[in-house]
Amino acid sequence: MSTSQKGFSRLQIIAVIVILVVVAVAGWLTYSALKKDKQPVDNTPAPTAPPSPTARTQATKTYTNKDYGFGFKYPTTWSLTENLADLGRGALEGAITITSPYGTVITFAPTPVGTSADCIDPKTRTRTERTCAIVEILTLTQFPSGANRKTYTYEAKITPPTSSVSVEPTYAVGIIDNAYGQPVVGKTLSPAMSDKIPTAHGFVNIDISGPNDSKRASKLFLYSTEAAEAVSVLKTFQYIL
Repeated sequence: MSTSQKGFSRLQIIAVIVILVVVAVAGWLTYSALKKDKQPVDNTPAPTAPPSPTARTQATKTYTNKDYGFGFKYPTTWSLTENLADLGRGALEGAITITSPYGTVITFAPTPVGTSADCIDPKTRTRTERTCAIVEILTLTQFPSGANRKTYTYEAKITPPTSSVSVEPTYAVGIIDNAYGQPVVGKTLSPAMSDKIPTAHGFVNIDISGPNDSKRASKLFLYSTEAAEAVSVLKTFQYIL
């Protein structure tokens, strides 16, 4: 009798333990579910990538000069003036000028003469910083120009010769190619880099000016309206063989 009662007590103890475990597990699951339901819901939409900018398209006109072998495109909102004359050197020369509504002026000056004055220092009979400007090419961007050579638009910092009255640097954008050697980013002495571009029948000088000319002592010029407008036109420059 005592043995049966002792065995029964053990069964009771085991049963109680099992019940307690089941209750504990059920309670923990219930608590977890309630806690999850009470957490705040974040309704903020997931971030999306910004839309890619759409390039502003403008109607353009095309200028072609077959005598020298070059051409370019420019927006129809710009005005073009052609002033060429026979100066007795075998071809018409002068200037083709295009002007934007914002005052940016790009001048293409064709000439049959390719030579220009150098900046030789008479003291050393070499090109030095005393007599030559220091041209630091900051960026080079190649674009297709229709010729069997590489053509680039550039951004540059130009420091006058040390013998100049003012040594304030200015900034410029323009065109350069590899007709006289491969251009590279870095410093060189002028006129090693020049906007006198050789064409099939001569040369064309390119000059850019605009309302921010007085502010070219600041690198901010490179981010100005006329710099951006000029580069957009320069990238359409084509050699006509």
